[in-house]
Parts: sequence; C-alpha cells; structure tokens
Amino acid sequence: MTKFFALATAIAVAALTGSSTAADDKCVLLDFTDEESEFADLNAAIKTTKSAQLFGSVIGKYDPLVLKNVTLRSFNFSVLGKDVNIATTIDSISITGLKTLTPQKVNVTSPNSVGISTASAGQVAVDAKLIATLEDSDKSATADLMFVLEKPTLYVDVEANMYGCAPDVSESECSDLTIADLQSKLESATTKRQYASIMKEVLMKFKDASVKSFALDFESISDFNLDFDSTSFTFRNILRLVPEYSAEDINEKTATYDSYIATINRYAPAVLNVLINSMLEPWFGATCLSEK
Repeated sequence: MTKFFALATAIAVAALTGSSTAADDKCVLLDFTDEESEFADLNAAIKTTKSAQLFGSVIGKYDPLVLKNVTLRSFNFSVLGKDVNIATTIDSISITGLKTLTPQKVNVTSPNSVGISTASAGQVAVDAKLIATLEDSDKSATADLMFVLEKPTLYVDVEANMYGCAPDVSESECSDLTIADLQSKLESATTKRQYASIMKEVLMKFKDASVKSFALDFESISDFNLDFDSTSFTFRNILRLVPEYSAEDINEKTATYDSYIATINRYAPAVLNVLINSMLEPWFGATCLSEK
C-alpha cells in the first residue's frame, strides 16, 4: 500500500465521472467519490515511516527540479492612469529541497479531483530568472528571484480523469487495476524496467490531469532577493512603482506576506502543469484496457 501511495502521489503531483465513455465502450471515467474505502486505506498508509521514505526516494529523483521557458498568466498594471498588460515567462527555475516534503493527506474534492497535502520539516530553496514583456511591444525586463522557505506546507488540487471498466463488462474482457494489485506488483518489482512497466500500466488509464489550485504556507522565509533590470525607459518607470520588501517584511505575516503568498499561489499551477505535460502526459493512454 505504501509503495502504491508513492507511485500514485508521484503521478498526481508531479501529479494524481460517472458514465462518460472512452474510445472503447468497455471503459468509463472513474468517480473518485465512490472510492471512499480506497482513499481511507491510502491515508492510513501515508502515516507510516516507510511511506515517507518511499515518497522521498521518488521525489528525490527530481531534486533539484530544473525547468525552462514556463509561460505564466499575464497581468495588468496601471501606469499614470493607463492600464498595460504584461506577459511573464520563467526563463529558468531551480527548486531544491523537494525530497524533504512528506505526504500528509489525500482528500477527494470532486468526482474527478483530489486534494494532496504535503509538508516539509526542512528547507525548500528557489532560484528563478523571469522575463516580463509589455504586450504588443518589444519592451521587456528581467528579474532574478531567490528565496529559501523554512518548513513549507503545500496543498495542491489535481483534476484527473481516469478510466475504469464499465459495470456491465465481464472480467475476462476488462479488469480494474486495484490497490491490492499494485501493491503485489510493486512488492515483487526489483528492477527499474519493472517499476517503469507498472508506472506505464497506471498512466495508460489516465485521459488527462492538471493542477487547478495551489496553496502555500511556511514558517519563515530567508535569503530573499529580487533584482530587476531593463533597458526600456517605460519598464524602468514601471519598476519604480513596484514596492520593495525584504524577508523580514514577509515574516511579519502582514499585508506583504499575504501579497507574496497570493502571487506564488497564482503562478505555481503553471509550473506544475508543465511537469505533468512534459513528463506524464506522453504516457496517458485514455483506456481501461491493458496492452495485449
């Protein structure tokens, strides 16, 4: 069970409805609200030390996590009474310390969504370079951002459409992959190829998956630094309006903290969805049937 959780969580974060049909009419989309006992077992398993160790070993493969060219949501900015649209891209980002995260709980939030809570007793460090561009112009600015979060907690709401066997299909034609099945296969797996085969079998049942919301909190922040640079006169004037703040300002947990948290929560789903699209989506098979 604990090994299944490590696998399932990797799929949901990185990765993890009723009667809709897949391309093959033997399959239907799963309704997570009908899987109460399965999620109860899952949440019992994540409290074990072994589960935390397995989760850490899976996440550790992506620590540090390095991504490039991540497009973020644009935002509006008012300059001298005029609204301008600014497009923002993460040119590069490195996140270190993900292996310190441990799962806390998985909740079903809708027929095709789960909420995943994780926490760290250590540090998570971020080093990013961003590019902001005035839409409909070639004017741009760069920003170098660094910070270290102490004991962060993360909550991610993941929408995942996953297929299972239709109720009227015989077991000889289609058999659902249960937690017990996965546990047995994972216990007997000894090579990377066998683990990859199990991962593929699970991902084949996904139609799609995406992060819909993200919530961050932390005990404190340190080593905070944000530097802007631009050759554009327009952007330099805009940057003069951006308030300066420090780690001490954020740690006071006042309006500056609220603004900082809101900004991260706004843009984090885009980063996580890049992970899903690049690492997991190519494996999605949108079927409940095993390969022959």
